[in-house]
Amino acid sequence: MRRWFVAPACGNLANMPDPDTTEWYFDLERGIAVPASERGHSDHMLGPYPTKGQAENWKANTDARNDAWDDEDERWDNWGEAEGDDVSSGA
Repeated sequence: MRRWFVAPACGNLANMPDPDTTEWYFDLERGIAVPASERGHSDHMLGPYPTKGQAENWKANTDARNDAWDDEDERWDNWGEAEGDDVSSGA
C-alpha cells in the first residue's frame, strides 16, 4: 500500500505576486532601470520598485525620505524646548 504525504500550504496565495506585474530594479553599474527579468547581480541592484518611474527616481525619493527623517529627528531631539531657550546656560 502506497501512502501519500500532502505538505501543508506554505504562505497565503493571495500575497503571491501577479505574474502580469513587473517589478523594476535600478542597475547601479549601467545607471538605468531594468525589469526583473533583466536584473544583474544583487550587489549592483536597488529595488524592487513597483514601477519603472520609481526605480529611475530612487535617488530623489531616498533624499526626500532622508530629509523628512532628519527633520523628525531634530523635532524629537528638541522636544520640550521652547523656541529661543538656551538650555546650555543652566538658567
